[in-house]
Amino acid sequence: MSTDEKIRGPSGVVLSLHELPGQKVRVYMDDVKNEGTPSKGPWVDRGVVTWKDYNKAELENMQFSEEELAGLGASVMARLRASKKHPLK
Repeated sequence: MSTDEKIRGPSGVVLSLHELPGQKVRVYMDDVKNEGTPSKGPWVDRGVVTWKDYNKAELENMQFSEEELAGLGASVMARLRASKKHPLK
């Protein structure tokens, strides 16, 4: 098993969760910039990319379709690719 070499790229993606009224949760995707490149940070928020709301029960019970999970993964990878092609300044 390899170890963490503590090197990171200049930009990344953060996913976060926020509880909403009415038994809903919102997943946010934000762009972040690594102020300490090539080290592990600090990371600075560069703005929201997108968000999606879910029922709280879906999250608690991990009731997501394979299509939903694949879409989330594809969105993250597409955003990482875009940030590599057009780095945040």
